Amino acid sequence: MSDEFERPKPPRKALSVHELRRVVTARHKMLAGSKEPDEAMALIEDEYGCDHDSAERFVEWLRGGPITEPPSKGAVERVHVSTDPETGEETKLETQPGSIPPRPV
Repeated sequence: MSDEFERPKPPRKALSVHELRRVVTARHKMLAGSKEPDEAMALIEDEYGCDHDSAERFVEWLRGGPITEPPSKGAVERVHVSTDPETGEETKLETQPGSIPPRPV
């Protein structure tokens, strides 16, 4: 048994590609783009404290891949407010995702 105290590592955070794009320095982006994928992911994980999946998505994006993150839970607006022009009453209307103008479900 060792007498040396080993400091616990901080927990890893799940970061999006957009968040990592802002915080990763240009030097680390260049290094991660030129290394093997496993080495690049380890570099990003160690330097920025993100989890393995976040580092994997970021390295894939650096190498020209698409951003494959699902939208956040509130990204698709499904409820719209409809106003009756004669009475001025407002009613909430649930719509089909992506329909322009909003169409009822």
